[in-house]
Amino acid sequence: MDDFPTAPFDANFSRNLALLVEPRLSAGESLQDVLAGCFALAQERALLQDRPVLPVDAEFSLSLWCWYPLKQEGFSVPQWVTEMRRDLFKDAALDSTKLVEATPDRTLELTYDQLQMELSNGEFRRLLFDDVPQAEVHLAMELSSPESIREGDGVHSVRSKSDEGRPSWRERALARIGELRFQLNKLERGNGKLGKGEMAAAREHLLNAEHAARNKPRWKASWYGSDVDRVYSNLHKAEIEILRLTPDDDLRWQGPAVLAEVKHHLGIQDPRRQALERELMSSDGKLLPDFREAAVTALQAANGAEEIERAKVRSFRNCVLLAIAGMLIIAAALAIWGIISPSTLALCFDDPKTNPACPVGTEPQSVDVAIVEVVGLAGAALIGTLALRRIQGTTLPYSIPGTLLLLKLPAGAVCAVVGLLLIRGNVIPGLSDLDNTGQIIAWAVLLGISQEVFTRMIDQRAQAVLDNVRTASKAFVDEKGSAVSAAQL
Repeated sequence: MDDFPTAPFDANFSRNLALLVEPRLSAGESLQDVLAGCFALAQERALLQDRPVLPVDAEFSLSLWCWYPLKQEGFSVPQWVTEMRRDLFKDAALDSTKLVEATPDRTLELTYDQLQMELSNGEFRRLLFDDVPQAEVHLAMELSSPESIREGDGVHSVRSKSDEGRPSWRERALARIGELRFQLNKLERGNGKLGKGEMAAAREHLLNAEHAARNKPRWKASWYGSDVDRVYSNLHKAEIEILRLTPDDDLRWQGPAVLAEVKHHLGIQDPRRQALERELMSSDGKLLPDFREAAVTALQAANGAEEIERAKVRSFRNCVLLAIAGMLIIAAALAIWGIISPSTLALCFDDPKTNPACPVGTEPQSVDVAIVEVVGLAGAALIGTLALRRIQGTTLPYSIPGTLLLLKLPAGAVCAVVGLLLIRGNVIPGLSDLDNTGQIIAWAVLLGISQEVFTRMIDQRAQAVLDNVRTASKAFVDEKGSAVSAAQL
């Protein structure tokens, strides 16, 4: 243990690293070679970033080759990574040139957190090779993974438990991230003159988006929409950077796609949309290099409008959730009141011509209010299910139709109790005392259904909010902000 390299770090730091790394060594690996190789990579990383070497550089290098303790649970090192590092680190204490040259510079330029995210996502080949396209990366990882299962001619990878039950919008975002990452890798391989700053910015945006998309949902993030905003805002920023980096020969074919996205979110009177349309019309639909900045400006504006549309849906969803919470509190308070003092909140009717009638028996009971609420809730559920036919589905992260149905249930329970109290107080003209328990229950059902009168206005508002969110499956936006078909533009 005393015979290990220390430069360029002090002996205590090197000794502590040795204590952590030694139990993780595989057969045929030398502690001296491992530390010497990682210290060489640490110096190379500091050199690339034009600064003095720091302890985090050594931790970064050890983490890159899966020796340093990682945070994620259930992490395992693929066999091919173990074999590759055994070969590269062999005799690194004598000469580490082969190791340093084999490690991509773009990997060493990542931050420590970005490296941890890439490792947790299993992106080993993209970290350790310079020339592997993203599509080939995933296939190669599946073929080399011992956890993959071959069925016929296909390869099916085993998903981790953390991927189970992930919302569909997160899966779509991850697919889009993979597509953009493939485009970025293609650009990097095809043109070595691209600015490192722009490439690094695009990669960082994709990493941030991926981190947010893979996060486990939290109630605060769901309420404020921080995960959703972080995913899509970073995706949009990455799209902008890729548009800026696209070579002139490929850029000319991007015009229709950019214009379609702009038309979905910007009105026809928007000057940025008008400028882009004029320039594309003058070039027969081709996006020329001189028009690149106009396309970037218009696309940024369209992305901003899309984010505002999504924020409005979230705000509406939150208002509905607050209304649900309020109705639940009122319903619970009425039920508790009925249990504590049945005679004070009596739902009984005493017609002189007939015997007294209550929801249960002929005298006020502690369960009367609760029974009426359950019956009213059933009526609301029945009519609410039918009312959902007017609401279109949505691919947004916020389930507006389901939230609206939840609002109808406590509203129906409260309407049933309040309605019977109004009938009992002779407030509703034309209604006399109810004669029997059957009539009381029947009226509770009808009163529960009557909540549709109030919640239908909320349904209409919800549909208006959803219609305002433009997607590829919807029409474009005219000068008044309403939908028009593509043929009209």
